[in-house]
Amino acid sequence: MASFTADQKAYAALAIFALSATAILVYGASQSLPPFFGPIEPVAVIWGVCLTGFFCVRYLDTQRALTDMQTAPGLGPGWLRPFAWAFLAGALFALPTIIADLAFGFPDDINVRFPWSVLHYPTMALVAETTFHLLPFALFLLLTSARGISFALIAAIALIEPAFQLLLAQSESAPLLLFTGIHLYIFNVAQLLVFRSHGFLPMYAMRIGYYLVWHIVWGELRLLS
Repeated sequence: MASFTADQKAYAALAIFALSATAILVYGASQSLPPFFGPIEPVAVIWGVCLTGFFCVRYLDTQRALTDMQTAPGLGPGWLRPFAWAFLAGALFALPTIIADLAFGFPDDINVRFPWSVLHYPTMALVAETTFHLLPFALFLLLTSARGISFALIAAIALIEPAFQLLLAQSESAPLLLFTGIHLYIFNVAQLLVFRSHGFLPMYAMRIGYYLVWHIVWGELRLLS
């Protein structure tokens, strides 16, 4: 019988949440997800992301690419500490973004209103972590003879999300683009260092902390103003 690590169980639970949240968002009153995926059916996209992400986590665990696979198989007090610190670090990373918003002004359409935001952003966090982090790591290890996650690899993979966001935001002001590129790159490097040391769930928690402060709390306030 196949055994599953804590990261694999956590990813499976998050995937179930994401699929349920997407169904509510798409078929409920919000309709907040479709614009992010264009004409593609959002539920199909999330299914694809979740299946891909789970197999990436399982492959990375099998390759023992994460340094703590043998020492942190369960969800005890030793797991909770890095999770909490990562969540707090993510929340702190949101503060410069709020300052940049006050100084330069991000577009209004990047935020989703409450209560739909509490379904939307955890789902999009799973999409981001799978697309920008898990999949690139798994592909690199699959296509090369590397057995671990070096800092050089972290520095390279951390470029993917900033490049993607800058591509989407080409029409924004130069100071906003400069801030977005630098800040997102540092955030991604920090996340991937957490991933290397503590696994997927604390890395995900770091993005949730960021999204909670920036998108859910501040996003609601900026849309009310």
